Amino acid sequence: PDLSLTDGDIEVTYEHTDGSTTTCGTSPAPEIRDGDRIVVTVSYTLDLDMPLVPLGALDLDATDERSIYTGISP
Repeated sequence: PDLSLTDGDIEVTYEHTDGSTTTCGTSPAPEIRDGDRIVVTVSYTLDLDMPLVPLGALDLDATDERSIYTGISP
């Protein structure tokens, strides 16, 4: 199958330590602090139609999160 992702298939957000959330690409750019998290979600519809076995479409979503630390003090 052809896997062609577009910008619309990818969402990047920041979860801040104060509980607020900012979507990447908004203006003004978010201030990133130690402990904030970046969350990346990729959504895609995979077409599984085959001549002998018509399976249809399968919606796939994957999300990964990472904490951001710009420096660690002793």
